[in-house]
Amino acid sequence: MGKFEDLTYRGQVRWLKQLADEAVLCFPVKMARLDFIQHGENATFKVTDFKSKSYLLKIHRLNYHTENQIKSELSWLRHLSKKTDLKIPIPLNSRQRNYLVKAKNSHFPEGRLVSMYHWIDGKFINKKINREQLFQIGEMMAALHNSVQGRKSIRNYWDLQGLIGPNTHFGVLKDIQGISQAQVRKLEAGRKLVFSKIKKYHKKYPKSFGLIHADFHFGNLLWLKEKSFALIDFDDCGMGFFLYDLGIPLVALKSQLEIKSPKELEKGRSQLIAGYRSQRPLPDAELAYLEYFIMARRLLMTVWLNSRRDHPRLRKYLKGFVKNALDDLMKLNLK
Repeated sequence: MGKFEDLTYRGQVRWLKQLADEAVLCFPVKMARLDFIQHGENATFKVTDFKSKSYLLKIHRLNYHTENQIKSELSWLRHLSKKTDLKIPIPLNSRQRNYLVKAKNSHFPEGRLVSMYHWIDGKFINKKINREQLFQIGEMMAALHNSVQGRKSIRNYWDLQGLIGPNTHFGVLKDIQGISQAQVRKLEAGRKLVFSKIKKYHKKYPKSFGLIHADFHFGNLLWLKEKSFALIDFDDCGMGFFLYDLGIPLVALKSQLEIKSPKELEKGRSQLIAGYRSQRPLPDAELAYLEYFIMARRLLMTVWLNSRRDHPRLRKYLKGFVKNALDDLMKLNLK
């Protein structure tokens, strides 16, 4: 029958769609239509019932999170839906009163964990974003961070070691394939520099650490009709640095929205930080470390892409991410 990782992208999607058909039966939804959304870290589908009500079905990636780690994510989403005004995905209970189920078929005899959520109707920002929207994103992020006071997670992913240590949560820099040894040495030197700076930061600001989204890019923000944002895809949430969350959309302004002008990037940065500061204190002395968290994000993404060589569409981006990481390291005056 072959292995899932050896299939083409379309072949993988075809297998996942067949599993999604089976998985829907576990939830109290009478499906009229199943539409594929995307297959990246996880596979997602839009489920529409006979009353035209929609849901999101997520097939979780194999061997990434444990069952308990996914349950902790779903628990946080339920908490946020009850205790805050943030617009986030709300999990749907299965027929057996479980938020997480295991679906199996002949292609996936070991089974895949599956969850379902109430649908959020919105659109992604692909190219253009205005100052008011960036301010709102900063406000939303600060509100999220304010809401996690004292809340813990078993996902200890983004502490100093998991984020920028010798062996990150996604792997090791020296294992990156298809780049030169000289590039590896420069990336490793950069990693050591960033590690030392963030270690110093954590010692100075120990309270600036808690439960974070950890993937706050524009592909996880939906613009709604009421002119506000919904934050989706909490798949990477875990314990980490609040400043790391703030660095992620700043990386995405350049890499995802392809904003090249230094002036426009600086305007975007100012609006995002202003929105954040309108809801949560962020002293200049602490903000001075932001560049190192931006660099940590760049380095981590190169390791993540290397770990996803099993994915036909993701592996082609690796060399570009390595180049961007090396370019940004030069700006940190790395010798």
